[in-house]
Amino acid sequence: MPRKPSEILHSLGSLHDAETFHNVLRRHLYPFLDKLPNKQAASLVKALEAADNDLAGIRLIDFDKRSNIITDGIKALKKHIKSDWKYGYETQGEMMSEMVIKMGKWIPDLWTAGVEQGIEHDLVHKSLKFCKASLDALGSTNSRTEFGDFDEPEIVIEDASGKVVYENRHGTTEHAILWAWRDLLLSAAVQMKGMTLVEKLVAEIRALGLANEMLKRLDEKITGCFGLDSPRTSEYPSSKSEEYKKIDWHEEERRDLVMNGHLSPEMRATIPKVKDLFVAGEVAKFEKEPTENIYSSIMAANPNLRKHLLTIAKARFLTPKERWMSINPGFGIFKAACADTELLQLLELASTPDRYSSTDDSFRRDTIAYLIGRSATVRSKTRPHLERGLLKTAERIIEEIERVFPSLVDAWRQLARGKIKPTLPDEPSPKRLKPNAPYEYRSSGINPRDPNPSRDPILKAFLDKAGWTPADEEESEEEEKDDCYDDYEDSEDRFSDRYESRAEREDVPLNFITELQKWVKVLDQWPDVDEREAIKRGIRSAFKDRRYFFDVDGVADKLARRCDYGASQPCRQRLGRAIRELYYSFAKEGGEKDRMKKDMPSSMSFLLV
Repeated sequence: MPRKPSEILHSLGSLHDAETFHNVLRRHLYPFLDKLPNKQAASLVKALEAADNDLAGIRLIDFDKRSNIITDGIKALKKHIKSDWKYGYETQGEMMSEMVIKMGKWIPDLWTAGVEQGIEHDLVHKSLKFCKASLDALGSTNSRTEFGDFDEPEIVIEDASGKVVYENRHGTTEHAILWAWRDLLLSAAVQMKGMTLVEKLVAEIRALGLANEMLKRLDEKITGCFGLDSPRTSEYPSSKSEEYKKIDWHEEERRDLVMNGHLSPEMRATIPKVKDLFVAGEVAKFEKEPTENIYSSIMAANPNLRKHLLTIAKARFLTPKERWMSINPGFGIFKAACADTELLQLLELASTPDRYSSTDDSFRRDTIAYLIGRSATVRSKTRPHLERGLLKTAERIIEEIERVFPSLVDAWRQLARGKIKPTLPDEPSPKRLKPNAPYEYRSSGINPRDPNPSRDPILKAFLDKAGWTPADEEESEEEEKDDCYDDYEDSEDRFSDRYESRAEREDVPLNFITELQKWVKVLDQWPDVDEREAIKRGIRSAFKDRRYFFDVDGVADKLARRCDYGASQPCRQRLGRAIRELYYSFAKEGGEKDRMKKDMPSSMSFLLV
């Protein structure tokens, strides 16, 4: 049986390289083809033109050439950063901008091929995936230049009739990529028979962590601005005009995100199918590892799944199978679901000895702040958790005070037996001294107190009795070696901005102060003023023998001033700030509290502590 021409051509193409194969065709086949009868030649030309049309999309996309240019540009950028990190940031910014421009010119061609012409869906998907990876690479360089400052492409996409279907003059390149990707999925669902290709593309997009972003754009409602389906091409009206007041800014934001007015009826009809693919994948992911982001993404796409998702979350977080299993994500999920009962149950679980230390305080605080704004019944059940969080944070500072003042217990007893009165008489606040005051002014920014002959000696005796544990400022032998000039470039830890001396390390951690401030901020949200003051009274009374810290005016002030810069060297400024914050947060209103507030430096004074 004679061999078929196609078999011979396939064999030649597989056995030889492209150049040799092309030479063989030119010498042996082209002359024969040109001598074919007109009818046969016309049929052959028609077949070859169809093949040429099939390759038009590949030529338009031009993946190899364009991807190589962008890849080489990123390599050159990284090389430049390595060679001139300190002074080359301007050039590096220009290189970043050049890559953004190249991608901005490529994306319209990808949309034309994959969406408008409905061809080469796989190759367009590969190209968009490459662009997204390139953006991530540009954003993660070690350059002093922020990539986001240069990621502002001017991308305008028009269809074959010249109608603007996408306009991005102030957004990011990723915005355009995700928009084109959404259209590509819908085009593939329309052009291809079945959803096999779409399922494959959706799986790869989900693997990139972009399911939530795609679901936001798979909106069946058509966007519009003042009755128009196309993206806004004009400037906003004057802010003083009536037209400006009528603008629905939520709808404007949605329009800029979705931009789907150009979609054909067939593409719009496929949106639910594509959305269901993403939702199914996210539900499967939620069943394995529930998180708030996945929950919110699914609920925005299909609110009917709330009951199913909550069942999964309750089984996972309210009855955890293992002690080591984190319950932190449950707070965000139940909060997003407005599941107050489940949140209270989770707070109770987080308060158990096995769970308290492993539960992030930020989740606990955010949940309490949320529940405070719910019903009175829910708020009353939340109160013990707020009091527990405030007390534990305050106790950390009290324990640190007692560590630094080792005889403080004896000082408390001295106050209990002494003649000191619990409060100072109200008096005018002392005038703030000028910076060049000769003796009393301290560079710590703390205002001096007016002398009180009857009270100061007793407070001084109290402070002397409390003792003092000075911070150790001596450097170890290893640190002394690191201080050598020869090792300056290599001792990164020693000369890092984050380096702390031994004395600084022995000061109270800064997060002791910030955590207390965050908890007190939650307390300040409590709507009932009387109940709020009752909570503060409960905190003060919980200190038992330490109650003199709050009940005797001047004690907290003396302890804090002992830690200030100039009072001791090395000082413990952070502990001084913590003492003032603790007192001001829970002390009774008026009197000493008002005086301490006026004594405290501005917030700018603590940027260095």
